Amino acid sequence: MDLTRLLRPRSVAVVGASERDDSYAGETLLNLRLAGFAGPVWGVNPKRAEAHGFPCFPSLSELPEAPDAVVVGIPAAGVPEVVEEAGALGCGGAVVYGAGFGEIALGAEHQRRLSEAAARHSLPVCGPNGNGIVAVHSGAALWGDTLRVLEPGAVALVSQSGNVAVNALAARRGLRFHTVVSCGNSVAVDPADWMAALARDDGVRSIALYLEGDGDGALLCEALAECAERGVGVAVLKAGESSAGAAAAAAHTGAVAGDQRVFRALVEEAGAAWAEDVHDLLEIAKTCAVPPQGVRPLESTTLKGSDPLSVRDLRGLTP
Repeated sequence: MDLTRLLRPRSVAVVGASERDDSYAGETLLNLRLAGFAGPVWGVNPKRAEAHGFPCFPSLSELPEAPDAVVVGIPAAGVPEVVEEAGALGCGGAVVYGAGFGEIALGAEHQRRLSEAAARHSLPVCGPNGNGIVAVHSGAALWGDTLRVLEPGAVALVSQSGNVAVNALAARRGLRFHTVVSCGNSVAVDPADWMAALARDDGVRSIALYLEGDGDGALLCEALAECAERGVGVAVLKAGESSAGAAAAAAHTGAVAGDQRVFRALVEEAGAAWAEDVHDLLEIAKTCAVPPQGVRPLESTTLKGSDPLSVRDLRGLTP
């Protein structure tokens, strides 16, 4: 599946555009302006002529052209219809913020309809139940939470947890991102697909991957091989090591956490680093993004306080 138009969109439509303080769609419009996105941005809302200074149209089909990226900021029940319309128009992909899909029993039907609509048109969907995409270099801030001005770097983050992604973007730890993807339930695009697509971007030197489910093992192997071939470092953290963690992951994204020992063996055999916690995940990714002359190679795939190069030593590095 080609993710280019979602990761590097030239135009954006925001469905549900408004100026309400609690509106993810409205916040997206503000984020696109803050990030300096250079392409056309349109709101979609039949009840408004404009939102935050951006023109609004009654539907996607009435826009001047089919946008590369469609941000869907409306309740779950209406999302499948919008995704169906986006696919029929030839849009490049959709970002779906809303919760109330497969992570709860009552949302299973919404997720089934969304999945079928995306599959019918081979339309990439980021989400649902996620926070979206921030492509820092291009200013494509398809993001529903408040952002600060970001300095672009070489680290990419793919996270099934929205909280991990939000906190990583808000942290001030010398970590500069290239792209952040909060993919939530991953109904149409596996986290490994995002990782493989980002590895093919010349500006990405490392990828941090936070998983709440096993996903597609074959796709993950292919993505890790792609990263190894291109010299892109990978750090992986997977939720669900304990029974409580597995239950939390299932409640959060509907993911099922499998055997951690098998999963860790696969990751380390592919040359990726296994992180012990979120702090490790981001610090390892930051280190891997430093050009080779900036730091000697790591001797272990796991960083601990007793290693020759500890996490404390890494905090001053800036990729």
